[in-house]
Amino acid sequence: MAKGIITQELTAKAQSLALSGKTTRQIGTELLISKTLAHRLLTVGKPRTFDSVHVKGYTDEQIVEMYQGQKLNIYQIEKNIGVSHETIRALLHQSGVFKSVRGNPGKQRLGQHKLRKQTSHPRSKKNRIYTKDYYINYQPDHPHADVNGYVYEHRLVWEKVHNKPLPEGWVIHHINGIKTDNRPENLLAMQRSKHEIYIPLLKKRIRELEAKIELLERALEQGQMIFKLAEN
Repeated sequence: MAKGIITQELTAKAQSLALSGKTTRQIGTELLISKTLAHRLLTVGKPRTFDSVHVKGYTDEQIVEMYQGQKLNIYQIEKNIGVSHETIRALLHQSGVFKSVRGNPGKQRLGQHKLRKQTSHPRSKKNRIYTKDYYINYQPDHPHADVNGYVYEHRLVWEKVHNKPLPEGWVIHHINGIKTDNRPENLLAMQRSKHEIYIPLLKKRIRELEAKIELLERALEQGQMIFKLAEN
């Protein structure tokens, strides 16, 4: 007999041994089969009872109603009643309401179930991503990490160079105005209140320099000679 094949003869022997008081382990040893297969032989044809569901105070019919009537998927039911989704799936399958897509077992038919959104594992996180004009790095243990475990890269660079955390109420300014340029020499830390004063002054100075550059470019285009006389 092929290993793991359930036959009527084998089932009858197992049930006979069970009636004589043998345990599944003893039945497996005597029939030269595994304990798991012995258990299957004793339960073949018998509907499974879901005690973990019943202990929670729910009946099989109530679970089916959650699935069909309330349109909850197995993971939502798991969360609501505190029983594993594997058990819920088995109950629904035995009740004849859980259907798998042919050739892709485990996925229910469209409209009956949405696959559970997988929680991202830390290894699946990108170490560096670009968002909202800045680079952010995955540093979940940093005290200023966001809910997804990311921290602004310019903050990490500044703290590493200065070997200390950025003081509370301080911000980091990109000197050249390029927010993705996180070279240490381009990062200037200052109090937020000073930053709010510094930025308008910096923008004003930039506009003045841009105006001078524009004048120089026009003069060069017209072939004019430009001299700057030093003051005595």
